[in-house]
Amino acid sequence: MNVERLERGAKYLETAVQRIYERQPDRFNMTFWGSQGPGDGFRGCAIGWCTNVFGAEGLTLDCCGGPVFQDATGQIAIAGHAVAAFLEITLDDVRRLFTVEGYDLESKISPDFVAKKIRAFIAEGAPKASVDKQAKEVHVQELVAV
Repeated sequence: MNVERLERGAKYLETAVQRIYERQPDRFNMTFWGSQGPGDGFRGCAIGWCTNVFGAEGLTLDCCGGPVFQDATGQIAIAGHAVAAFLEITLDDVRRLFTVEGYDLESKISPDFVAKKIRAFIAEGAPKASVDKQAKEVHVQELVAV
């Protein structure tokens, strides 16, 4: 899990995208990745909007509005696989965080709500990540001691 990227995405959603949503709620829609609206700007889901933040790092939208990611080795991933590779999460996590499958469709899904869900996901993963980090640090200390 790339916590830094997830956190940056959550921050962008709860600030810039939330402000747009408050003025034009129809521009945030979790049912499609992204598309250019006729005359009134971009419309899309959380990932579609976050490509504004992550584009320089390789997560962009293709000509049809779907996410694309090319890693350092030149491997190209599309759609949910692109999001999973970029954020270093599973496809199930992508579905849970970034598609309508992960939300109650009876309630209105806002950028702020998605940001909160991302942060809850990070918090769930934090103990395991901390344990893994501590294990790596111990292993490095053991190697240095040898």
